[in-house]
Amino acid sequence: MLSIKKNKKDFYKSLKIKKTKSCERGAALLIIVIFLLFISTVIINGFSLPLIREYNRAKDIIISTDAFYLAEGGSEDAIFRLKNDLNTPASWTITLNNATTTVTVVTNGGNKEITSVANRNSYVRKVEAIVSTTETEADFYFGAQIGEGGVAMKQGAQITGTGGVDGDVMSNGTIQGEDNSNIITGNVIVSSSIEEDMTAQSIACNQDQIVGEANPEIDFAQSFVPSETKKLSKISLYIKKVGTPGDRTISIVADNAGVPNTVSLADGVLDKDLVGVGYAWVDVSFPTPADLVSGQTYWIVFDSAKNSNHYWIWCRDSAGGYGDGAVKYSEDWDDDPWAEVVGDMTFKTYLGGGFSEINKVHILGTAKANTIIDSMIDVDAYYQTISGSTVGGTAFPGSPDPPRVSLPLSDDNITRWKEDAEIGGTIAGDCPAEPGCALTMGPKKIDGDLVIVGGDTFTLSGVVYVTGNVVPGNNTTIRCDPLFGEQSCVLLADGYIDISNNIIFSGSGN
Repeated sequence: MLSIKKNKKDFYKSLKIKKTKSCERGAALLIIVIFLLFISTVIINGFSLPLIREYNRAKDIIISTDAFYLAEGGSEDAIFRLKNDLNTPASWTITLNNATTTVTVVTNGGNKEITSVANRNSYVRKVEAIVSTTETEADFYFGAQIGEGGVAMKQGAQITGTGGVDGDVMSNGTIQGEDNSNIITGNVIVSSSIEEDMTAQSIACNQDQIVGEANPEIDFAQSFVPSETKKLSKISLYIKKVGTPGDRTISIVADNAGVPNTVSLADGVLDKDLVGVGYAWVDVSFPTPADLVSGQTYWIVFDSAKNSNHYWIWCRDSAGGYGDGAVKYSEDWDDDPWAEVVGDMTFKTYLGGGFSEINKVHILGTAKANTIIDSMIDVDAYYQTISGSTVGGTAFPGSPDPPRVSLPLSDDNITRWKEDAEIGGTIAGDCPAEPGCALTMGPKKIDGDLVIVGGDTFTLSGVVYVTGNVVPGNNTTIRCDPLFGEQSCVLLADGYIDISNNIIFSGSGN
């Protein structure tokens, strides 16, 4: 009996020992599982938290951008009302896509100060603008502004103004008449002609270069070496814009040990209105041209301003195909150091290529040109050379050549006009042969020639873009629709516009 009890006791001890070892193994396994879950949680959080932060950041940017565009839209609405004499209250609210902007207009002297504050999901953006309401008189009333091609006048052709205003002419090329029956009723200014320097340019474009969005890439400079010792009258930049940056100064400076000098040789203005949202060549003229020396290095300096919403994109050749050039940027070009950029900016330079003249024209006002030949000048004359001509006022021999003046339009303007014309549809052929042709048209694209019968009046009710030539007959009038009011209308041709006998171009009557 004792033996049996002892065996039972030993048996139970054995069971107890085995049971304890099994519990220890289960506890160890549970610890391992918990540890693995902890590690997995850490890894998952390591991946997911940055993604969540990026998602929230992107959402914040989208909401903030929506608020900005609504604020900008409110400001533009106020400007549109002021420009078109529409009802403009002191304050109003615009609601769009669950966001609102409050627009206020305050009169301050001759200006209207516009503030537009937008709120979307507690993200607030504000846009301010100042509109001048003071009218100023122009110093020069253009009867015509003419590019490098100049103008040829024959058979009694005249250039006159409207409403009693003299027909002044500004031309970047020669004005050639047939005899003194060709009359210009106002003042005439003819600048010296220029030619593109085919060696001092870089026309390749394969990379965007942002200018003025963020520090330190604010001011940019491109070096070049002119092929001749001449005046630099104009440059062209291949450029576009983001938002609505303001006009900027473009300077020509000499080289100073591999960087731009801080002394300007010539300054011009990059007109913001000539730059669009797509790349185009935009001219910058220098009222006082820079005197350049062949073989020496000069710099084009783009003096920008920091604005994260309104900035420029100047195209760049990342391969640096222009061997004589270099690109640098600075936060402030006349104070801060320069840093180098690989490649060349896309640009062209234009040097004075000769002397333009006035020849066989009767000018009722004052004439300014390098050379005046066989002409009648009723008032004063400014020139270097004169022959066979009469001057009714005072003669000023030895006067400097008038500087070149850029036309108030760019390639981007022309592209937009063409797009505006196409909105009204396309006539597939010459007018008046094809269906859809009429004496009142626009907007319309004519994929051919536009021929107007002599004596008819052709009225532009919108932009008319002709891919061929415009050929009006004798005694034809081309005018703007009266609905244009004081605004201009546009007739655009890829070919030529033939101004024959007694052709009249007229406004809307206002």
